Order: sequence, then structure tokens, then C-alpha cells
Amino acid sequence: MHLSIALALALCAQDTGRDADKPYPELVLPHVISGKPDHFDPKRPVVNIRIGGQVVVGDGIYVEEAMRGAMARRGWTNLRKELARLCAPMKLTTPPGGPEVRSGSVLIRADLNSPFSMTLGVMEVLTSAKVRVQRIDFAVGDARAPKLDAAIGLVPQSVPQQVLHYVIPLDVDEEVPEDDKTGVAPPDRPVFRVRVKKPGKRLDVRRASPLPWDGTGRFRFDMSTRHVEYSVGSSKVLGSQAFQKMLQGMQSTLRGRRVILDLGPAVTAAEALILYDALLRLGVKDVLFRKGGA
Repeated sequence: MHLSIALALALCAQDTGRDADKPYPELVLPHVISGKPDHFDPKRPVVNIRIGGQVVVGDGIYVEEAMRGAMARRGWTNLRKELARLCAPMKLTTPPGGPEVRSGSVLIRADLNSPFSMTLGVMEVLTSAKVRVQRIDFAVGDARAPKLDAAIGLVPQSVPQQVLHYVIPLDVDEEVPEDDKTGVAPPDRPVFRVRVKKPGKRLDVRRASPLPWDGTGRFRFDMSTRHVEYSVGSSKVLGSQAFQKMLQGMQSTLRGRRVILDLGPAVTAAEALILYDALLRLGVKDVLFRKGGA
């Protein structure tokens, strides 16, 4: 399914089992430049995605990256039912020329090293007929003033936090049909692809020690062994910094355009949202997020 994004923040206290004045669960959020300040809203549903790929609403884990087959389908179905319940109080509105959608938004808080495929799965649920949420918000940190921690590089954040807002285009299915198996985009819509060529070693979070990760708790990637390929058209580069330089040279051709962001299965939330942030700063009109193959 072809998707696009936005951002928001909280969950009803009676639904989450938490007091409204308590912070959100601690996650290390992706740090971007164009995030906007956000404030706690006790009526706004929140989905947390942990570093291990667990999708959490309130105190319940609904689905995990490791789930397969019937268990995974059951998990996504239960998540859809829960989000439909939480979003039901939002008013239904009918934008010009579009279907009915909810007037409110849902916040997605994804750990920076969580698999972005789980975020895309949540987005599919939110845009399904039973939920009908058009506005999706992503929680982010401020890259202009990052807080450093000796162990993990960035301190876990609860609130305050920032958000990247995105409104899902209502003409997505018309412009990029879901049954199009060719992977070819309309001529006016460039496709930016991100693929993890080598996942890299996972290390213990303690920066003073390059010990292998023991499989529990937080980890960090050994970036010297993680190879991420970014491409648009026939141009390909390895690494986010190299791709950022390529994007700068495309600024005049991207402003006001619609683009597709095609993400492979091993891409992290940080890799996806940092690129999304870069495209926004270059003046891209909107981004359609798409699940890509390996």
C-alpha cells in the first residue's frame, strides 16, 4: 500500500491506564531539524514502537516484528480494532472530493533504531476503512540541540518532544495504483529508494566498549559495518551524508513536487524520518511512503 505521513502525541488516560500528567514511555527518538513543538493532549491516541519492533498501545503489545503467519495477522487485526475504538470519538469530516476521514490525528513514537516496516504497518492500519485517520504525527527530537549521553549517544525522551506533521494525500490510490506491480512511478513523481545492503553489527550501547550486543535491552549499530544505499533514478550512493549532498543539488527540481519514498524491510525509523525531514526542507510538496522489497 502506498502511504504518507504526519505526526502527533498522546492517549486517553482512561484507555492507557496512565495518569495524564505522566510522561510517555522512554524511547530514543529520531533527531531531525524541521520538527515542531508539541504539547500533551490526553485525547490523542499514541502508538509506541520499541527498538525490538514491538507495537505498543497503552500497556498492551499488539504485534511484534518476529510474529509470522496467523499470529501476525491476529496481532494486526487486534491493533486495528483497538485503534478504531480509540479514534471513534474523533469527528468524521469529508474533504472536498475525498472520502470521510477522522478530524483528529494519532501520534506514532518510534524508537530511532526500530524497524520502520512496523511503523508502515501501523500507518496501513490507521488508513484502513475501519479507522480512517488521515493525519499521522511522528514524534522526533531536535537535531539542532541534541542531548548527549555517554552510553547511547542520545538520552531517552518522553516529553517535551517535537513532531513531524503529515497529512496523507487523498488521491494516493488514483495516482499510484496499489495493483501496480511494475514499481514505475508517474513521470512527475520521483522515487527515492533506501535499501540496507549490510545490516551491520549490533553492539552494546556502552560507547567505551565495542562489545557485541547480548540480545537484550538497547543496542547501537556499528556504523562502520552498516551499509545503507540511497538512490533516485540511476544515481546511487552509500550513506546518509552522501545522499544529503546529492539532494542539495536537486533542490531546484524538487521544490513543490510529489515524491515516493520506497523503503526496504531493514530500514530504521531514524533512516526513514531523517530522509523525510530532508525532503521537507527541500520544499517537497508531499511524500508517499511505500514498502519496498529487499
